[in-house]
Amino acid sequence: MEMDIKRFLLHLLLGTGAALVIFLTSLQVPLLGVVTSILTPLPVMILCHFWGLRGGILAVLIASLVISTAFNALLGLIFLTEFGLLGILLYYYLARRGLPWDRGIVFSSSIVLGIMALLAISYGMFTSSSLTDWIREEIHETGRRLLEFYPVENPEDQSLWIASDRFLGFVLRIFPALLILTLWLEGIVNILLLRRIMSRTPAGDGGIVVSPEFSTWMCPDKLVWAGILGSFLIMTKVSPLLTIGINTVILLLAVYFLQGIAIVSFFFKKKNVPLGFRVIGYMLLGIIQFLPFLVAALGLFDIWIDFRKLRPRVAAYKKSL
Repeated sequence: MEMDIKRFLLHLLLGTGAALVIFLTSLQVPLLGVVTSILTPLPVMILCHFWGLRGGILAVLIASLVISTAFNALLGLIFLTEFGLLGILLYYYLARRGLPWDRGIVFSSSIVLGIMALLAISYGMFTSSSLTDWIREEIHETGRRLLEFYPVENPEDQSLWIASDRFLGFVLRIFPALLILTLWLEGIVNILLLRRIMSRTPAGDGGIVVSPEFSTWMCPDKLVWAGILGSFLIMTKVSPLLTIGINTVILLLAVYFLQGIAIVSFFFKKKNVPLGFRVIGYMLLGIIQFLPFLVAALGLFDIWIDFRKLRPRVAAYKKSL
């Protein structure tokens, strides 16, 4: 019993410390920090795996308290909701409920978004400044630090562009989609990493089953109607409807891009492409101009063409009746 308590405290210290280091380091390095911050929920999920939900919850509460005390309460709340709570929910839906990874991510991110919306409303009610003002300040600060880390030829012009009302207005308009995409990306990355880490432990995957296999994943065909609706709302040019339409289209482009990547992954496996070439291929698909849009189009047209031949044929269905 005493040995278990010592192991629990050691794991709690390591997990909490790892989450804090990743999160706080990401705040110091613009752009690259955004990438590293995605890994913040991983230590929480690992603690949940070894010590149940209590281990993850305790680590999140301790880390949030440390951040709130050392920095400010708002930053502590951001860690608590966007990273800590997300990690706990992802593990719960994946390992405890056994849901498919896509539904687990949607459920987890929806709960986190709901709580963040309530906190945003409360923030506006109990402070003199609105959340929009805080986001504007963060955009300015991020832009300033980007120029310090990655100098450009005309830094004054770049600073004016980042601080311009047009740029800020555009970022604020698509902010909901950016936030949702960030949560989805965190979910995908951390679930895949948790599965790989657990598969290398002596106990194997520990019951963590990631289904369906990513290379066979398909989004619901009916989502295309949401894209049509979003495009119609954009054409109305009415400000609130335009904002809803733009965010809807951005999210659907990301979903179809993911399906396109799944199609590419399917054929990589089918052709036995070496892992190194697969990694290079995925990187090129993500960074070369216009290729992401082609991959998204591949995912969209999969609704009608069925590149992987995964959908049951209508004739076979009628024959079975």
